[in-house]
Formats: sequence, structure tokens, C-alpha cells
Amino acid sequence: MADEELALQRASHGDWKLESNGNLVNFDPVAWWPGDGGTAWRQGPHRLSGGWQFDVRLPGNSATLPGVELLQRLAGTGSLRIQDSVLAGVPLSADVKLGYTQAAAPTAVQLRADLSLGGNRLSVDGRGDISGSGQADHWQAELKADTL
Repeated sequence: MADEELALQRASHGDWKLESNGNLVNFDPVAWWPGDGGTAWRQGPHRLSGGWQFDVRLPGNSATLPGVELLQRLAGTGSLRIQDSVLAGVPLSADVKLGYTQAAAPTAVQLRADLSLGGNRLSVDGRGDISGSGQADHWQAELKADTL
């Protein structure tokens, strides 16, 4: 089962506002991405459940901007949560949050992510200035992979 909402609208000052939220319950991705026969992917089992929410502002001239400049001019927040899921027979969960608001500049881009796959865990916490040199950015990653 899937439930998704998507809205794109033009703001009064010419920028675009893109909003989306949704949920998946017991989604099996093999119907969309079958993979090669005999692989762990094809054998499964797969069951993805979770939800997402994001709210992004795009500049009015997005289609004409080079990729890096477009990324520097994006603003918004988003989150993704995966729970009670199995991928190729391996338990999976994730919680990801990302945020950046141009109006609050020089507030940094913030990322927080926790991923658990088969008893192994990856955590990432970071802050960075998307238009800066990277010298003030701070990133921390922790991997606990006791069951590899």
C-alpha cells in the first residue's frame, strides 16, 4: 500500500515550492526492480514500510542554473523514516533528517541519519555551509558493524 501527496506551486516572488509526504506499507520493490535471477535481491524477501515528508523551495530559474548553483539556492527541510522493513531478507530501519533555510543564513545545512541493516548501525551527524569553503563544516560518522 502506498499513499503519496505532491504539490508544486509558484510563489508570489517567482520561486517554486515543492511539498511531498507519503507512506509505504509492506512495499516489495522487486515488481519495479526485478534484478538478476538467482541473486539475493531476486530471492528476497523484501518488505519496505516507512514515510517521508519534505518541503523545498526552488528558484524560479531552476531549469537554467548549473547543478552546483542550483544546490546552493535550494532551501527546505525533509525527513525519511523506514521501519519494520526487510531488504533481501535483512532487517532494515532508517531515520534521516535534512534541513536548510536560506532566510536563516549563515545557518548551516544540517543532516542527521541513523541506518540499521542486519544488526549493523551507521550514524551520521553533520553541519556545513553549502556556499562556504568547507573549513567550518563538521561531520561525524559512526559505524558499528558487529555482524558483518
